[in-house]
Amino acid sequence: PISKNKGQIYQYVGDEVVVSWPMDDGLSQANCLQCFFDIVDIMGKLNSKYTSKYALTPSFKAGMHYGKVSTGTVGTLKKEIIYTGDVLNTASRIEGLCNKHNVDLLLSKDLVDQLPLNHAFLPKRIGEISLRGKSTEIMLFTIERTNTEVV
Repeated sequence: PISKNKGQIYQYVGDEVVVSWPMDDGLSQANCLQCFFDIVDIMGKLNSKYTSKYALTPSFKAGMHYGKVSTGTVGTLKKEIIYTGDVLNTASRIEGLCNKHNVDLLLSKDLVDQLPLNHAFLPKRIGEISLRGKSTEIMLFTIERTNTEVV
């Protein structure tokens, strides 16, 4: 689902995957949202296999935000391209609020305002939230699919 929706795995952090998109690719056809729901669908199809083999069903949460990042290269023997910028911290803090708001997906209003939300996606306002390290509150939304047809 990540490559299908033009995303790129930026890094793995523990049991998390940080996915990024060039701005146009992520916004086009709401690829970033579609990626999330495609993963939900695939995991749903595999639920019985996970349950029978591991006696549990995996789940995941996502926080989404958008903005500009700076890129650079660090290291000498082992070089790595890094992204830096407030957008990364903001997305991480947004994701960290999913359990508090009992949702699997949270997005900033900044991102919601940029996405071409057609009839397939319904934004639901969560409210103004204070994020650690931010001087102003940020409006958060969750998104529900109006069409749950599994591909």
